[in-house]
Amino acid sequence: MLLGGCAALANLRDSGLRGLRCTAIKNLEQLGDRNLIVFGELHGTNEVPKFLADVACNFAANKRIVVVALELPFNAQRIASDIVSGDASVDMTTFAEHAYWARSKADGRSSEAMWRLLLALREINAIKGKTITVRFFDVGFPDLNQSGEPREQRMADNLRAIVKDAPAESVTLALTGNVHSLPEAGAPWDASFASMTYRLRDLRPLSLDLSHDGGDAWFCAIDKCGQRSLLPSWDSVGPSQEPRILMGKGAHNHHGVYHVGKISASPPLIPW
Repeated sequence: MLLGGCAALANLRDSGLRGLRCTAIKNLEQLGDRNLIVFGELHGTNEVPKFLADVACNFAANKRIVVVALELPFNAQRIASDIVSGDASVDMTTFAEHAYWARSKADGRSSEAMWRLLLALREINAIKGKTITVRFFDVGFPDLNQSGEPREQRMADNLRAIVKDAPAESVTLALTGNVHSLPEAGAPWDASFASMTYRLRDLRPLSLDLSHDGGDAWFCAIDKCGQRSLLPSWDSVGPSQEPRILMGKGAHNHHGVYHVGKISASPPLIPW
């Protein structure tokens, strides 16, 4: 599949954020000095990875050491780390050779937008100094079919190790599905559910849910993956493309929301 996608990959090789300027995020100061901030997301949009890059950029501009932790298989991390650190010998083709990116069940995490996120982080490092690292905390490939409590615990263990390894003055920005980001025990379908973030409650994570104005996203539902249209999230703050943080408004006891405006689908990095 990689060979068949080479033409499409060529169009994305250097599509990072050249001449990067940190996009201002309203109320960003409300995130305070937490060491772990968890962003619950809907997989497969262009806007969420862009928002995370902007948050990282603003923290780096304020001389914070930043760890960007992504819900991707930990054993696919090395090449991504090389990209973000500025290793010129690693390009998209090398990166996409890992079997995870070419798997048929593309659930939105192996998207073009996630590739652009890595390029943006590399550019921030080139401009601001190497203050950003990237880490993956999901279970290893090909064990991604694991679900439920065992997966939540393994992801929690992996993310805990990432935070522990980070410098004391750093901030870890973790991007994950908004089930894993639930900060308290229980879920609408299971009162005993213990999410990854709940299992890390001793680290005092700040957990934010995604707020959006509707649009499209590429994700999997009932084992069918593809582009789907969505209505605005229930906690949408109204039609606005201005990125912002709003504390105290999150669904299912999230501590707040991050608003990205209208969303658009980001297809898989390797076309199918």
